[in-house]
Amino acid sequence: MNNKTALSVFTFQNHPVRTSIIDDEIWFVVSDACKVLDIINVSQAVDRLDQDGVCTTEVIDSMGRKQNATIANEPNLYRLIFQSRKPDAKAFQDWVYKEVLPSIRKTGEYSTQSSQLAIQQFAQSRDLEKIIKDLRKEMRDIKQLITPLEKQPVSRQELKERVIEAIRDMQEDYPDGLNCTEIKEGYPWFSQRNHSTDLIWHIINKLVEQGLIERNTIRRQIMPHHFREELRYRLPKGD
Repeated sequence: MNNKTALSVFTFQNHPVRTSIIDDEIWFVVSDACKVLDIINVSQAVDRLDQDGVCTTEVIDSMGRKQNATIANEPNLYRLIFQSRKPDAKAFQDWVYKEVLPSIRKTGEYSTQSSQLAIQQFAQSRDLEKIIKDLRKEMRDIKQLITPLEKQPVSRQELKERVIEAIRDMQEDYPDGLNCTEIKEGYPWFSQRNHSTDLIWHIINKLVEQGLIERNTIRRQIMPHHFREELRYRLPKGD
């Protein structure tokens, strides 16, 4: 699909980010977002997006020439953000959500039926805790959908980083900490790979020795006067 649309320009940390409204939906110029996120291979990043939310539009470059630019819708922008390892990626996501989208909505140019329905459902629901938990899981699933499974062996260092990432992303849903099985089955990066629970347990204990995660022993009552101790793991407070 090729469109010719008017562009609005927002600036994030001196980087211009061009946006456009197509059929009442906001779209972002992919190359602008990739520059912000330090994603060098734009074509590869586009290949990982939902192609139903990708198209091209005619733009004017800095030299006044007409060019075709690839643009992506809002869900695909978040997929781009998840591809980035830049520390400022979260700040960019917050900027889009808290500044760009409200600014566009304020002009009355952005108001999709889906977003209105989501707001109504959210307002009518009383089970906010479940909604938040489900959203966090959905975001974890999306993060893994845009990252193809790696064929080469995974290093121990990456396993350590993934364990810490899993605990950080899931610990709000598990205030007492997580066990090895919950990390393996609840975090898509592990559930999609054939890593054993024993390997995850070994990596976790190395992280405990290094002081990067904490071990938490809790007692659960399984029968009257009978308790079972469980080992759980969480990030140190302040991390």
